[in-house]
Amino acid sequence: MKAGKLRHVIQLQRVTSAPDDYGTPVDTWALLATLRAELVSQDKAEQIEGAAGAVDRVALVLRTRVFAGVTLADRVMFRGKIYDLKQIDGGDWAKGEGLALHCEGVA
Repeated sequence: MKAGKLRHVIQLQRVTSAPDDYGTPVDTWALLATLRAELVSQDKAEQIEGAAGAVDRVALVLRTRVFAGVTLADRVMFRGKIYDLKQIDGGDWAKGEGLALHCEGVA
């Protein structure tokens, strides 16, 4: 993986539980890591969601260096928008492979 292709900055976020003002646990998203990434592909599709009508969905594939512990429960912030992780490929440090993060979000 060449560093020159890693032009974008992404943030990996993980859900954590923190108490609110009344002491009740509330789920919040905390920063897990800030990484450099390459935008491999970006597709847009229209999805029908019942009474809400048509919603534009964006599918991204981002490639980054290996980062241990990334799960599908995490999410990605890219260009100020939130994307859910749908699939994680690669991650073999010995072979020099990075992670391919397949993400989906609302346009």
